[in-house]
Amino acid sequence: MKYFVKVNIMVVTFLLITTSSVFAQSSPFGESEVKDLENEINEILVEELDNYSAGIVKYENPTVKLTQETLEKYDYNKQDILNAFKKEAELIKTNAKNITIEFGKKETDNNSKSEIGMRSVIKNPASYPSDYTASVSAIVPGLTTASIRQDFEASVRSGYIKSITLEGNSYSSSKIGLSQWTPIRSWSIIDHVGAYQGLSASIHMKGTLSYLFKGSPISITPTFMEEFTPHDL
Repeated sequence: MKYFVKVNIMVVTFLLITTSSVFAQSSPFGESEVKDLENEINEILVEELDNYSAGIVKYENPTVKLTQETLEKYDYNKQDILNAFKKEAELIKTNAKNITIEFGKKETDNNSKSEIGMRSVIKNPASYPSDYTASVSAIVPGLTTASIRQDFEASVRSGYIKSITLEGNSYSSSKIGLSQWTPIRSWSIIDHVGAYQGLSASIHMKGTLSYLFKGSPISITPTFMEEFTPHDL
């Protein structure tokens, strides 16, 4: 019997429509002005997103490298640029709050066109009946239809999770889109409840998510965490 785990998320489109002010500067910024503006944007991102957690995700270390392309898109209007990045941070936070988790049986194998989300807990008939292989993934927040996954094996006996073995690093399900995932580390925890161990467990995936926003590269470090029980497997 094959299974899948699915992440459902509200679709958020990050299209910001702005009208340049009639007071927008007609000449480009100097190098020091660009750096000062970049620092202000980074202060906004840190304030909004650093150590922010909601649902199954926690964000850390947001940074941006401001480019000429972004300046030109907003006609060098400083306030419009600051507002755009603040709105982007707010949308990322809203997106995080709408991630939900589902477990369900799935009779067919995974493929790149399958439904987005956490997928594929597959019973391995070649091994002990309670051994499973799973691919856990999380939607890249509001950016593309790619998902982040971590493969692992879990051994379940007598209603308890006895062991978890991670298989490789976390990875993106798709290279199509504007985002890129670089794994940092993954780990698992088998929980203790009083004298009992293995009634539940969790998988954690940490990495760097990089993408372009209005021509400027943004980098942020999410940690995704998924809890499950022997019943889910």
